[in-house]
Amino acid sequence: MNMIATIEWDTTLASALLSVGASFVTAYMVARYMNRLDFEKDQKNRRTDLSIAFQAAAYRKIAQSLNPTVERASDMVGEAFEDFQIYGTAEQIALAKKFADAVHNKQKVSVNELLKELRKSIRAQLELDHIDEEPWHFRTSNDVYLK
Repeated sequence: MNMIATIEWDTTLASALLSVGASFVTAYMVARYMNRLDFEKDQKNRRTDLSIAFQAAAYRKIAQSLNPTVERASDMVGEAFEDFQIYGTAEQIALAKKFADAVHNKQKVSVNELLKELRKSIRAQLELDHIDEEPWHFRTSNDVYLK
């Protein structure tokens, strides 16, 4: 009878150890999975932050270049268009190329289509309401403030 009790105890101990081991393995697997999800979320957030920063800078450069008093306006637009080729969406790249080709061919062209796409993309990433109206710009000279 003593031998039967020993066998039952060994089975119970083995079962308990197996249960604890399985719990540790499960906890480890869940922790690894959660870590992977956090990493992917962080990567997505970094890409979104970079995209928004690029698009906002490109929007400002292009919009500021519309001011006739700005020196080196073509340099500002050129820098923005170079950045489009690296960070821009396929639609933004196509619009930038369309604009550049029209300027190169001395055709009349508006940059509003590109600015509108940039604004749409930024607002979508920031989860802001969609605005369909044309971009507008406020320009004034410094002498307005001196009067």
